[in-house]
Amino acid sequence: MKNEEDCTKIHRYLFSDMYLSDKGIELSKKAIIKRFADRNKDEFYHRYINWKRQENEIIVFTLYA
Repeated sequence: MKNEEDCTKIHRYLFSDMYLSDKGIELSKKAIIKRFADRNKDEFYHRYINWKRQENEIIVFTLYA
């Protein structure tokens, strides 16, 4: 797989690997809190950390391929 810089936008696609369960979301939030312990926390950080999943919502893990 090429890195993003070596692949033109027209040849990239968004790959959805999985969606996160409630336990996965909890673990993700804990990991992010730990990773950002000594960093500035912006609006997006706080929105995610304070987000509570509703019945009709999921988190999808995606990456560019």
